[in-house]
Amino acid sequence: MTRVLELGGTVGEMPEARSGRGCACTDDQGTEISIWEPLPGYD
Repeated sequence: MTRVLELGGTVGEMPEARSGRGCACTDDQGTEISIWEPLPGYD
């Protein structure tokens, strides 16, 4: 998610769940993407 910001995008809220965390992001051209980062044991 840090990389999205480094490349000029935006990152929405990052709610955490037992299995990991995710967020909706928008790149610098307006394309919306979702990123999920699983916690250990959920990958």
